[in-house]
Amino acid sequence: MTEKVGNKTSVETNLTPNMINLEAEERPSAGRDKAKVERAGKGKSGGLSQELGERLDKFIEVNNQSMEDRQKVIDSQVILSNQQLETAKINNKTKLFDVYSKMLLADTSKMDDAEKARLANALSKMEPMVFPEGDSG
Repeated sequence: MTEKVGNKTSVETNLTPNMINLEAEERPSAGRDKAKVERAGKGKSGGLSQELGERLDKFIEVNNQSMEDRQKVIDSQVILSNQQLETAKINNKTKLFDVYSKMLLADTSKMDDAEKARLANALSKMEPMVFPEGDSG
């Protein structure tokens, strides 16, 4: 890439007299740039960060409220689920009691001894389910 042509390299030969050497020029002072930015912004940069902070606070507040609302919904769903489970247990117990009552009141006059024995066996097995405390009376 840097081929020598005589005593000069090809990079040196590509420089034209119209090119400006940026390294030779002086850079403006840092204070001048800072003053320029302050004049252009007129102190708005502080207001921007304050506005951003306010928006962030509002977002956090809304997010916390949303989390509280979600927790309330979850709590009410748990309560509803527990109530539905209790209702299902009561319905099951009611059906079991109805079947037990029908079997207890069944007409045994037309049954033979084997059918009566099966009925008595079924009633004795259902009794602990209907009366879990042992109350059979």
